[in-house]
Amino acid sequence: MPIKFSHWQIAILLYLITAWNSVGYHHADEHYQILEFANLKLGKASVADMPWEYKAEMRPGLQPILTVCIISALNLIGITDPFIQAFPLRLLGGMLTLALFWRWSTTLPPTIARRWTWLVCFLWCMPYLSVRYSSEAWSALSFGAGCLYFYRSKTNRNMFIAGLLMGCSFHFRYQIAFAILGVLFWLIFHEKQPTKQILYWILGGIVAFVLGTFADVAFYGKWVIPAWNYLKINIIEGKASEFGRMPWWWYFTEYLMSMAYVIGLALLALAIVGYKKVKSHILVWAMIPFVIGHTLIAHKEIRFLFPAISALVLLAAAGWETVASQYGNTKTYRYTKGVLLFVNTALLVVILIRPAMEAVPYYTYLNQHAKAQKQVLYVEKTNPYLPANLPTNFYNPKHIKTIKLGKLDRLTSDTCSITLQKGDFILSENMYEPIFNNNPRFQRVYCYFPDWITALNVGGWVERSRIWSLYRYKGL
Repeated sequence: MPIKFSHWQIAILLYLITAWNSVGYHHADEHYQILEFANLKLGKASVADMPWEYKAEMRPGLQPILTVCIISALNLIGITDPFIQAFPLRLLGGMLTLALFWRWSTTLPPTIARRWTWLVCFLWCMPYLSVRYSSEAWSALSFGAGCLYFYRSKTNRNMFIAGLLMGCSFHFRYQIAFAILGVLFWLIFHEKQPTKQILYWILGGIVAFVLGTFADVAFYGKWVIPAWNYLKINIIEGKASEFGRMPWWWYFTEYLMSMAYVIGLALLALAIVGYKKVKSHILVWAMIPFVIGHTLIAHKEIRFLFPAISALVLLAAAGWETVASQYGNTKTYRYTKGVLLFVNTALLVVILIRPAMEAVPYYTYLNQHAKAQKQVLYVEKTNPYLPANLPTNFYNPKHIKTIKLGKLDRLTSDTCSITLQKGDFILSENMYEPIFNNNPRFQRVYCYFPDWITALNVGGWVERSRIWSLYRYKGL
């Protein structure tokens, strides 16, 4: 069955929906070391509000400077709402990544390309990972584009541009150097490229390093080499290990959990089967040292391996084709495929509608409805504007004052010393706050998940989820 272009059209829609709904961030670094860094350069935050990495001068300046340029352009055309500004950042990465996936599909054998297309378009995690405006996602995007650029035609020009793109990927995230090392091995030992062409590739990387250094200077305001500071502080001095040390096998168990076990196990099994078919592919050669390098580093987080997802999908696509050609007509194959399709579809629906970070939809609501000059938001224990003990200046309206109460029942106590003003907001960490039930003075005005969704409490997911509700004081 030939690949239908409609698959890509559907994928564009899925990625678009995910980019719109996946507000916030997967990890705090995605926000604080990109958006807040850009916010600092735009004059909307202070150095005191920055994470410790800024003072250590150890984060690359390329993506924050790129963000400053994009946001400045949006400001010029009248788009000043930070919630709207964040959307094109996610959308841009998602669409570029999807375009890259499509171009890769044209380089693969038709039978494998068909499986690859289905996986990159519809595997539940692909839209979510692709729209992340994170260093991992943009490093993977730039690196993948570099690999593609000289995959078919290794002219001197293509080698130079590929080196330039891979050099930029390094300035998005330094750890991609492990994958770049794999590409060098591929060029030397598999492709047996002439030294002259490899030098063109290296020259492109050097030019990217110079451009990235200028971005660092523009960001920090002085000559600095953040890559060295990162290596010195996090690896040599062991600062990264202060955030946790994990055994070498940690990524395997964490991967299975992060990929919902059954899907993760199926992908891993297919990848093992498919290795023989695509073991000479550049993405596979790049993934091997990338994974090994991260395994050897004591501090591990599953997001560190996000750039390897393309190689995993390629291996799985090759394995799927092998399994389908041998067992496609068996009941076991059809039953297993049906179960996996059901689980994947359920997860995809969830990933399409849920925010990446649960507090951001509440930021949006407050930004739209807190119209008073001095609006008060009462919270119980969690200040949504300090999720990592750092202020979210990019999203935080200056006219909202947050007051932590410890316990919300202080607001309904007869001895309450707090004077509520009509229109004040109260954030409850429960889907329904018992103390406000049947109390005409408080109105539940917002919850990200509508009642019809939470009513579908299959498997008790509501009780296991963090679902907040926003109330408003109506007055006496």
